[in-house]
Amino acid sequence: MKKNILSTAVALSLILSASTAAYAEDSKMLLEVGYAAVGIEDEGFDVDVGALNLGIGIEVHENLNINANYAVGVSDDTVIVLGTPVSAELNSIFSVFFEPKTELSDGVELYGRLGYYTAEVQASANGVSISDDTSDFAYGAGLRFDIGDSAYVTPAYTVYNDDEGDVTAMSIAVGMKF
Repeated sequence: MKKNILSTAVALSLILSASTAAYAEDSKMLLEVGYAAVGIEDEGFDVDVGALNLGIGIEVHENLNINANYAVGVSDDTVIVLGTPVSAELNSIFSVFFEPKTELSDGVELYGRLGYYTAEVQASANGVSISDDTSDFAYGAGLRFDIGDSAYVTPAYTVYNDDEGDVTAMSIAVGMKF
């Protein structure tokens, strides 16, 4: 089911890209690097980890970007479970987003994001490690503040839908438009 949804999203993005061919001459590529503070609440435990994010996207219309992001965990957290310290870490998150946007003022954009993600997390205690993969929808919002003609800063908030718990990310990134 989830693979069908992802296939549909990819097909929709290809159709949308083709339908905006007239806009393609003015389209911009986006490249971002940033940091995300990721909060994971699962079964009564609250873990805060950090991730380094790399994003690439394309402006397919003046009011729509399509972005792909890859993040790797760079800091982990430890929680106490039944008296035993358990280290939790984010291995990776890959996500694809449709980002409708609007210009609030000169050089300031507000955008929403709706997409799909897959993530891998790991927990370790007493020399034993387990990992888990999850995939689902994600949504959020952010702002883009232009710095000159081609650079920008973008804070964002993203919710990664997960049936087992809440996963949220507050991120800050710097980017370039080409």
